[in-house]
Amino acid sequence: MLKAQLTHIDFLDEQIALLDEKIKRRILPFEEDLERLDTIPGVGRCTAS
Repeated sequence: MLKAQLTHIDFLDEQIALLDEKIKRRILPFEEDLERLDTIPGVGRCTAS
């Protein structure tokens, strides 16, 4: 049972990594805007994305 849970966690980690890469590619055209938003206190890169 534990092995199944760990396998599922590994799968989810891979999916998260794939989605992170897709997001990075899609926000490239907005890099300047992201940098500006990142200067607002409380707004980090993840929130700005």
